[in-house]
Amino acid sequence: MREWWKKVSAAAVGRGGETPGTYWARRAMVLGMVAAVAIIAATVYKVTAPLEQASVDDPEHVRPVNPTATKRPLEDRDLELAQPQAHRSEESPEPEPEESESPAEPEPCEQDGVRLQVVSALREAYVGTTVPVSVLVVNEERADCEIRWDRVVLQARNGNDIVYASDHCGDEPEGTAVLKPGDGETVEFDFAAKASDEACEGERRELPAGDYDLVAAVGESEADAGLRLK
Repeated sequence: MREWWKKVSAAAVGRGGETPGTYWARRAMVLGMVAAVAIIAATVYKVTAPLEQASVDDPEHVRPVNPTATKRPLEDRDLELAQPQAHRSEESPEPEPEESESPAEPEPCEQDGVRLQVVSALREAYVGTTVPVSVLVVNEERADCEIRWDRVVLQARNGNDIVYASDHCGDEPEGTAVLKPGDGETVEFDFAAKASDEACEGERRELPAGDYDLVAAVGESEADAGLRLK
């Protein structure tokens, strides 16, 4: 500061050989510089004086702290919010999807729960002629049932005598069918118009001419159709 003042004082003193106009111009410049320094010093004092006075009057006085500086990190708040959710998930786990149960297998059709119908392709045929025969099986129960076709037996009767049966020599059909209540399925037979017996021994002979009853049976349930051999 002293060095600066010496320079200012030296500038204020006129140098030999200067004109009066130059001398007074330099003095005006120096006075302007001094006035500017004084204004700056006064401004700084006005700003710092109240703070210094407050520190003197209240030794415990501290500057207000930016409230945002006390906020917790975002990660801590996220962790606290996530903990109750994890606690709820432990207390009430989400229900597991129920396994779909496979449908129950239908019961076998009872012999008294089916209705039969026999249809012969020919009402008259020559001796030794193969006659196609259709047997319709209808479910009369209130629930689904499964019919095994080997349970359906086709017989040829002459009066009270059974001269042919499909289960004598392995002529019974194969397979099964599921019948809904009131629904029916048809099974086909080829009646060769030949005699058979339970032992199925020897050569099967042709049935002689006459009137025969073609009878379809499931247990004790029966239905028939007539056939004449000539």
